[in-house]
Amino acid sequence: MEIHIIEEENPALSFLKSTYNEVVVFKESFNEGAIDKNVGSDDFWKKRYAHFESKGISKLDYFDSTIKPLTVLQNIPKNGTVYLWFSEDEKSQINRMCFNDKKRLSRNRLLEARSELRVENGE
Repeated sequence: MEIHIIEEENPALSFLKSTYNEVVVFKESFNEGAIDKNVGSDDFWKKRYAHFESKGISKLDYFDSTIKPLTVLQNIPKNGTVYLWFSEDEKSQINRMCFNDKKRLSRNRLLEARSELRVENGE
């Protein structure tokens, strides 16, 4: 299984979408707002949710636009490959560092983000 993760403004986006089945468009910018050194942890997602809520973006909207597309990472087999199509600018490099180890955005970490969303919404 191959997954290609590309930033929204990358010029290669249309090429990737026309060439590969699993293309995730990444719309986050980890260089903006608070993050936690433990990428994908409860504290990490709490800080990201708080940052976007302060900008008027609900937790549900943030989850749907940023975290939900990444749930495809939950199904990567051990022999699967994730390709990162990030530019050389500062924002892209910070985002790439967060993806450096796919364990950081593993199934459990994404489920924690989903759980945090449910708890805050009273579900």
